[in-house]
Amino acid sequence: MQGFFIGMVFILLSTYLSIWFHLPWSSNKNLGWGGDHTVFGNYITQNIMMSFFTLLCIHQLSKEKSFFTNFLLIIAIISSAISTLYLSSGRTGYLTLFLGIAAYIVFRLPTKLSIISLSLVFIVGLFSFNTSKVLQTRYQQAKEETTLIFKQANTGETPALTSIGARWYMWMKSIELIQEKPLTGWGLGSHGVKWCEKAPEPEWCAVGDTTPHNQFIFFFTEMGVLGFFWFLTLLATLIWAAWSNKIYRPLFMGFIAIFIGDSLVNASLWNAREYNFFIIMLCWLYCSAKFSAKTIIPTNAKS
Repeated sequence: MQGFFIGMVFILLSTYLSIWFHLPWSSNKNLGWGGDHTVFGNYITQNIMMSFFTLLCIHQLSKEKSFFTNFLLIIAIISSAISTLYLSSGRTGYLTLFLGIAAYIVFRLPTKLSIISLSLVFIVGLFSFNTSKVLQTRYQQAKEETTLIFKQANTGETPALTSIGARWYMWMKSIELIQEKPLTGWGLGSHGVKWCEKAPEPEWCAVGDTTPHNQFIFFFTEMGVLGFFWFLTLLATLIWAAWSNKIYRPLFMGFIAIFIGDSLVNASLWNAREYNFFIIMLCWLYCSAKFSAKTIIPTNAKS
């Protein structure tokens, strides 16, 4: 976890430095405020990790007593949230950041404080939307692509290939595959083959021949109802472990919210950077929750 923390601090600093400098290790070379300033990989995976990094800083803030350390953590929380909302084109990041923080608040604070805190998060979200050009652009793009895909699907046209439109189309066609073979699925590794039968046009076959960009649908398509319930069982096991430890519960539940959010719009356990992150972190959080102290030990307690 210390290694992850140090790595994310490096990425965060690089994100802001890339506003003024062309960094040799940065994926994008966009200068100036706004636009996409992804440092490594792509904005989806970077923002998923940055969302969890934000939660990690919030979690650490509740444990630290040093004023200077808390000040640095507050700066890190604000900076990481701004990097996701203002310096990235990743709509997945907007979703996972909101879900992660909302879950952390719900499982960390009493009900009344949770409602107040969630209201403040909502207000901050509205402010970010009204002041972030990249966020507005991506929202408008998603809205237009969604309207277009359903219009073309209803008229029987071959849909235009767009980011959000492609997801809707892959989900619709994959659900058709599930309906044809719901119990056993089509077999591991079958999605690409069956998808290209459903969408034989070269550009559509190429974009969906690996994953339907939804982990729930992915498991259901290939492994049927048992695969789908296996994934639900995994999530239930993580929630059970999180609930068993009051100290790690908010952080763990925030991570689970990020995991579910990403799984709804991406194949979270297929993409290499994503599944490496999720599997390593869920193992670390599970072990921390199940095998560490479940209550806070006073600092003046005798051993």
